[in-house]
Amino acid sequence: FFTATLNSYTEPLDHERIFTILEDMKKNKVKILPPDINSSFPKFSIEADGVVRFGFNAIKSTTTSVIEKLVEEREKNGPYVSFIDVFERNKGSLNKPTALALIRSGAFDCFDTNRAKLVASRDSFLDYTKKLKKKEDNESDIGVLGDLTDLLGIDPAPVKKKRKTKPVEIIVPELIDTPEWDQLTKANAEKTAFGYYLTINPY
Repeated sequence: FFTATLNSYTEPLDHERIFTILEDMKKNKVKILPPDINSSFPKFSIEADGVVRFGFNAIKSTTTSVIEKLVEEREKNGPYVSFIDVFERNKGSLNKPTALALIRSGAFDCFDTNRAKLVASRDSFLDYTKKLKKKEDNESDIGVLGDLTDLLGIDPAPVKKKRKTKPVEIIVPELIDTPEWDQLTKANAEKTAFGYYLTINPY
């Protein structure tokens, strides 16, 4: 009952109604788990022993299509093994707002609980995957041109020469060492993500 009601307020997102239901769940001793990149789905879901898992669609500033691709990739090719793995496997789809919202919500805590470090590293990881995507697209274009020239019997050399681009230097980024947020900052980041305090209430 609670799960179905929660999901009815995710599209469009009504965080005030969701907060009211979550408070009611606490009173009824129904446990809710925070969002997790390897366990959550777009909608609220039920896990073992009737525990409710927070759904990605209830996180503010996330893009539904991006969330669906994140989950589809995980279900198809297995759990994500690291923070950078999420970015690499979703290059071209994962965007800044969604990545930031997921970090603030704690969805990546399974990899690193220092959310400040993940926020500081987000842009370099997105820039890295953007370069990866560009490199793959360039290689794909050259491959298609090669297939066409073989099919048409045209000398591919002039065509490939025109399509030649400057090699892209790709350096795999590392997480930027950053001091952890204090509890108040962490709580306020969660409130930004959800519209209310979920795992930490500083007051």
